[in-house]
Amino acid sequence: MLTQSQSGMAGGASQLVAWSFPRTCAPASRAFPRIKQWVKLMAPPRKPLAAARLSGAIAKNPQRYRNRTEPNVAEGLGSPPFWLNKPQSEAWHDMANRLPWLNRSHRCIVALAAHLQASMQAGTLGVPGMQLLRQVLGQLGATPVSAGKISWSPEAADPDEDLFR
Repeated sequence: MLTQSQSGMAGGASQLVAWSFPRTCAPASRAFPRIKQWVKLMAPPRKPLAAARLSGAIAKNPQRYRNRTEPNVAEGLGSPPFWLNKPQSEAWHDMANRLPWLNRSHRCIVALAAHLQASMQAGTLGVPGMQLLRQVLGQLGATPVSAGKISWSPEAADPDEDLFR
């Protein structure tokens, strides 16, 4: 709800009318501080299904998540692509061993990370490349901050599985 506050000035002149808006609005321009134009902020990003399950959001609002699907890739990362050279392939295998939650859908970004890591080990990667490597590793969940966002655990063998065969 918009409210208006006015205060009179001496001599019959009126002061600029100031409007107060809800917190979901932000100023459109700082160039004209007396003219308050307001626009709505963007909607928050979509919550992944796994995060919605953990937080209980699916139980609270099942209609929001009814038609959403999440890819389920069961295949592992696999062997490195043929176009990676020996140091890059070693970096690929190193990432595959250190990041066991990676699967087949991560192959392209892992190849990029392996290329950058091999270049860094060879001493030919500059500062912009190191920043790109840091971003790529963050996307893969390979940094201390991003590792906390990964909810992966190795598949444990069910002891009762043999009873149902």
